[in-house]
Amino acid sequence: MRPEIIDYLDREPELWEYLHQNPQWYSELSRCPEKINEIKSAANDYFGRSLNKRIERFSDYLTMLNTFFQLSILTGEPSENATPK
Repeated sequence: MRPEIIDYLDREPELWEYLHQNPQWYSELSRCPEKINEIKSAANDYFGRSLNKRIERFSDYLTMLNTFFQLSILTGEPSENATPK
């Protein structure tokens, strides 16, 4: 691998971690070092930092909140913010 790629990866420890977990990128970067942006994109997706992953997580949170809300309605328990009558 080229020294400038190794220097760049030294400054980005998460990319090193991603490389260790996905060794096919070693040969890819050795042959085509300009693919560094592709590995950054793949690592962001892997670590959940891409827009799609963030939207998916947000959707999961909304689903969970909706489930809790529905459960509280079904059980008839008042919410914590409700004022006593």
